[in-house]
Amino acid sequence: MGEGTYWSGISVEPVQAETKTRPAPAGQVRFGIKQKIRYTVSVLTHLGQGTGKIVFGKPLIRQAKDGSKQLALKLANQGLFHSRPTVALEVFDSRGQSMGSWQGNKRGLYPGASKTFEIALHNLPAGHYKALLVAEDSNSGRTYGVDMNLNIQ
Repeated sequence: MGEGTYWSGISVEPVQAETKTRPAPAGQVRFGIKQKIRYTVSVLTHLGQGTGKIVFGKPLIRQAKDGSKQLALKLANQGLFHSRPTVALEVFDSRGQSMGSWQGNKRGLYPGASKTFEIALHNLPAGHYKALLVAEDSNSGRTYGVDMNLNIQ
């Protein structure tokens, strides 16, 4: 086995005493419902030491369900180790003055996987901006970033 993150799951099902059902009277049908609850525990195993390798996809400005604008971005982990990036966007006006910073969601990325991350752009007025998009891997502390032009309509 090589270095990297390996994942598996352990399924757990509580054992309960069987309930006895009475047989149906002649000429009638009886049925019942049994409920079973199962749990799965994810297990991550890291062999060796390393980090994920975050790669940015093409960002997209779209309308969120609440009507506000949001930045949607696909991040991929092309490394051998699990990554858990947090995304943030720092926006600057044409004079280079900061308009503010917006935080996105944090999600785990297995090696070879990609997911869409969203950043709600509440209270950012329409306009053309420069922005710095950052993804910080909370597992390794590594920071990845990209400069971008942002057009909010």
